[in-house]
Amino acid sequence: MSSRRKDKAASSLENARNVDQEVLRTITNMDILDALEELIELTRSTIAEGIEADFTGTAGNATTTLEYPGVVTMPWKGYTLFNDGPSPVLYVATNRNYFDGEVPLKVGQPYHIDFGAKGGIRKILLTTKGPVSGTVNGNTSFRIFGIK
Repeated sequence: MSSRRKDKAASSLENARNVDQEVLRTITNMDILDALEELIELTRSTIAEGIEADFTGTAGNATTTLEYPGVVTMPWKGYTLFNDGPSPVLYVATNRNYFDGEVPLKVGQPYHIDFGAKGGIRKILLTTKGPVSGTVNGNTSFRIFGIK
């Protein structure tokens, strides 16, 4: 093989190595980009978007239901509820159609529930379960702050 052919073959081999390295760099960068996009999406799914609902209402002997579409910001990731009185007790049920073994929420006491990144709070039931000593009809005011 002539010297010129050897030089040309060596040059071609070197070019192939450079191309291979460039291809490997590109593939590696694409893999890193894919991993970063997945990480960004995972991070976004765990961060609350902010307070989406801030409203007050009254609950009484009859059950008050908060759910979509009446509450257009649902489903929520979590919420905080306050019993502002005058009824000393307020019962709360989340994502259920019944009250069973709830601990009463006393006046001024906050109730917080967090479903985490998956969210899924679609329904909240509130009731005072009837008149309580010291109240006329058992009604109580509440404030709720939902987090989407």
